[in-house]
Amino acid sequence: MFVRLSSATAALVLLASVIATPLPSREHIAVRDETEKASAGIVPIWGENGPQPQDVKQTSIGDCWIDATMVAIAGVSSKWMEAIFYGQQNRYASQCVVELTGPQGHNWFTTVNYEDVNSKTLNGGDASLAGEYWWPGAIEVAMLQAPNLNRTIEGGWPNVALQMLTGVEAVMETDPARWWGIISNCDRSPIVVSTGENVKTLVGAHAYAVTAWGKSEDGILYVELHNPWGITRRYVYDDIIDDLIGAYHLVNFDYWVDDETARK
Repeated sequence: MFVRLSSATAALVLLASVIATPLPSREHIAVRDETEKASAGIVPIWGENGPQPQDVKQTSIGDCWIDATMVAIAGVSSKWMEAIFYGQQNRYASQCVVELTGPQGHNWFTTVNYEDVNSKTLNGGDASLAGEYWWPGAIEVAMLQAPNLNRTIEGGWPNVALQMLTGVEAVMETDPARWWGIISNCDRSPIVVSTGENVKTLVGAHAYAVTAWGKSEDGILYVELHNPWGITRRYVYDDIIDDLIGAYHLVNFDYWVDDETARK
């Protein structure tokens, strides 16, 4: 039997069918959005778990002081490194804003485009191009434009990089008697060490992120260092202490609290 519906009834039937059709969840929309962007060849600024130490790799430029510092911060807290990127919500964005802190505590905000990083036009180094993500290169580009660095990132001190990236005062300790106490804070606060030119075990005139420390059953101290070339290795502390010239840390061994949005 054929039943003719009035226009009002037909409208109600159509509305009911629309309401009955389930809408895609926000989660599915987000997954589809990221999949489409990935298939389109859009490079994310960082991975699903945020900035990671392994994203950083120094190659041909003498910017180990920055790269080792980035590794140290990301190793302590990915969220801490992520907070340097002001208001960054979309990891597939082609633009970001990097927040740096100057010597007098002034904050600088630098807009960086993916093209700036990928083209090397502003990037004095190529740490960003050695990995899968481009956040390390964005930091390098921003630091190249920082007034206190005179448009170069070739050679520098890790305490300067620590302060610029965290906004917290950082210091260099040159007294070997204090180094072990500093190193033992590496699991909660970023620690970097550097070498002199005359070395026996480590690379000369180079910076390393301190990633772990410990003591064997027979009392031997060891330290795990990450070379920003992409190499992590454990050393007997006594074998490297004469190679070192300084240990760099935030003045109060400041740390990141994950449930807060501000730097500690």
